[in-house]
Amino acid sequence: MGLESVPWWFWVYMYPSMLIGKYFGINLNPMVLWGCFLVLVFLIVCSGIWFFFIRKPHKE
Repeated sequence: MGLESVPWWFWVYMYPSMLIGKYFGINLNPMVLWGCFLVLVFLIVCSGIWFFFIRKPHKE
C-alpha cells in the first residue's frame, strides 16, 4: 500500500497531529485534537450568536 492510495481526508485528519508531534514533541491522538477543535468552534459560534442576537443592547 503506497502513500498515493491514501485518501485526501486521511491527510486532513492526520496532518495537524503529525505537525504538533513534530514541532512540539506532543503526541496527540487526531481524534482528541479534532474533538477539542470542534468544541472550540462550537463555543465560539455559540458565544457569537449569544452576543449578537440574544443580548439586547441597552437603549437610553
